[in-house]
Amino acid sequence: MKLATATAIALLIGTVPALAQDGRGPAVPMMPSFDFSAADANDDGAITRMEWGVYVAEKMAERREELFAQRAGEMIEDGDEDGDGALDQDELATVMAARFATHRERMAEARAERDEREERGWRDRGPRSNRERAMRPQAFAEQSFRRLDANDDDRVSAEEFAEAQELWEERAARRRAQQDD
Repeated sequence: MKLATATAIALLIGTVPALAQDGRGPAVPMMPSFDFSAADANDDGAITRMEWGVYVAEKMAERREELFAQRAGEMIEDGDEDGDGALDQDELATVMAARFATHRERMAEARAERDEREERGWRDRGPRSNRERAMRPQAFAEQSFRRLDANDDDRVSAEEFAEAQELWEERAARRRAQQDD
């Protein structure tokens, strides 16, 4: 039985996180580009906590759809042994088993690193990756809003937003440079 659409594959792979294909571990997630005017739903020149929460949820949903489509394409590319552009049940099972095995290895490495940090007395301070934050959109929206609102007036001005966007872009550039090393 052929699964002809990327949507069907995307639904199946939603339970297994994306893995880098080059063996270096997961790719650094790209920070979505945020648009102040789109987030400012009532066009009053500032973003409220509510506006930001709705906007972030929409951006995360868009990004999740993009990633699922990308993963589906990668799975088809990796598992399509007969070259017909689709995965039959055996091909799908094979590619998912391989990805799951790689995922389990990465998780074991992460557990070992966490245990090592805890032995040194470091404590877990919550989510350390965009993947962990993505599982909790409201928490991410709240945390990012607090960072955006530099003057603590419960509104983010265009200036505050521009400053934060510049910092995000600098951080993303550093992460890309580290990943390339």
